[in-house]
Amino acid sequence: MYGTNHPVHVVDFELTTCINSGFLLKANLESQFDLADELLVGNMLTFEIESPDAISTYFTGTLFDIQSGFVSEHTCGAEVILKPRLELLKQTEKSQIFVQAN
Repeated sequence: MYGTNHPVHVVDFELTTCINSGFLLKANLESQFDLADELLVGNMLTFEIESPDAISTYFTGTLFDIQSGFVSEHTCGAEVILKPRLELLKQTEKSQIFVQAN
């Protein structure tokens, strides 16, 4: 997982997609460090998923929510929710989208 400076183990994840409404990714993570102290809502996270034949697929989304707690004495757990960056506009009033065109 990119977006953190510490090793993170992805326990499981669920990806829901729909053509006209983007995606929703829920993932359960484990680390030796409290991820809630490091990950900020609104920042981008990238997951690298490696298949058994060593082919990597990358998935990037905006962090919308993080719930953390302790799994054991030395392991912290976190549940994160990622959505497309444009979903942030639904949480603000009088938002504008700027597109740079060349």
